[in-house]
Amino acid sequence: MSGGVAAVPRDRAEIVESVRSWARRNVWTLGLLGLLVAFSAITRLLQPNYGPAAIQGLAIAILPIAFAAVAQAIVVISGGIDLSVGSMMALASAIIEPTERSIPPEITTIAWATAAKAIGSTEIAKPWSCGAP
Repeated sequence: MSGGVAAVPRDRAEIVESVRSWARRNVWTLGLLGLLVAFSAITRLLQPNYGPAAIQGLAIAILPIAFAAVAQAIVVISGGIDLSVGSMMALASAIIEPTERSIPPEITTIAWATAAKAIGSTEIAKPWSCGAP
């Protein structure tokens, strides 16, 4: 048996200790899982018809914000602090939202891409970012 392989617990005390050790290593994950269960239970109590379809709709609706949050976290962690993503997303939402419900999805996608490009272009073309007085 190699030295890198953990021994299998033999009695109840060893099993309990290994579970406690695992729980101590994963306390944040367990806390977040508990919070998710608590919020789900509260939501179910307040809204009895809240089921898998509603959860799926919520997941689909939150994806753009989640992607932006992950991208922003990567930028901040890597050292390139850029906190303007939130304001750019809010501006794009304010521009597109009034027309989103009344036009086909293909045109909405083109409008989102155009708004994002326009906002990105103005961010790049700031006079103070190119050294102009």
